[in-house]
Amino acid sequence: MSAPAAKARQTDVLLEASEWFAVLHSGHVAVADRQRWNDWLGEPGSPQRQAWAQVERIGQRFGTIDDGAARSTLQRRAGTASGSRRHALRALSVIGSTGLLAWSGSQTGVWENWRADCATATGEIRELTLDDGTRLWLDTHSAVKVAFTDRLRRIVLLRGDILVTTAGALPGRAKDTRPLVVDGDHGRMRALGTRFSVRQRSLDTLLAVFDGAVEVSPAQGNASRIVSAGEQVVFTADGIGHSQTADLARQAWSQGLLVAADMPLATFIAELARYRPGHLACDDGVAGLRLTGVYPLRDTEQALAAVALALPVRIRHRTRWWVTVEAA
Repeated sequence: MSAPAAKARQTDVLLEASEWFAVLHSGHVAVADRQRWNDWLGEPGSPQRQAWAQVERIGQRFGTIDDGAARSTLQRRAGTASGSRRHALRALSVIGSTGLLAWSGSQTGVWENWRADCATATGEIRELTLDDGTRLWLDTHSAVKVAFTDRLRRIVLLRGDILVTTAGALPGRAKDTRPLVVDGDHGRMRALGTRFSVRQRSLDTLLAVFDGAVEVSPAQGNASRIVSAGEQVVFTADGIGHSQTADLARQAWSQGLLVAADMPLATFIAELARYRPGHLACDDGVAGLRLTGVYPLRDTEQALAAVALALPVRIRHRTRWWVTVEAA
């Protein structure tokens, strides 16, 4: 199967999973429906089961929804060899209106929210000032826990991205000499009078230092390293990668901006997708186009409109929750 055909099939399977979710959580499920759903799931490890698991994770955030459009779509699908994409999208518009397809390839983060002192929703950017005067920004879909003791100032990054600017002496107080650390899944970062950003991903963490320095200690590694201003590193629980020049534009999200400097369109769209619910992607035929400019993160529709003016592309809205950038 060609790459475009495989991508189209993946989309179809996700749509089918969304339709089944609507039916099974409607409160009016016939025995025949459950049997057909079991038949549709197929063997363990099938694409249908993978899509179902993804939709079910997202769907746990929502209550009962009207199953009418989805059920009728499934009935029509059962009477044809492959079903109608038009009918599927009609059902999807109902499901999407509840936010079911606001998945963006990410996990729900419910557990992190329970643990967090502060968390942001998709598309939200928040600035905090901690008790010691440290300024902390949380990017979209991020969560932290703050634990200050007499001996340590500790920020636990539960998910997402943060930007940290450490404080000098506050008026009427001596300079705070307690170590300031950020703990994440892959290790500890100790601030040495600094401004730095941290992006925690599933397999690694990206640290960029813009001022001062940060000491990095992997969770399971024996050696630490000091990362100086103007440098960035990727590290895992086992070790630290080579230093690279820090991308100063990585700070721009704290001001609600996405800075593209000769950026591949696919990279830009993947970044913008983090700030909106639903599915946002670009076709392979335009993925390699290069983009330069400054775009708003708080209004992703405006950002997409600007992209369409800058490049030979169009923005196709299948539904509010399913958007594709394709050749004009």
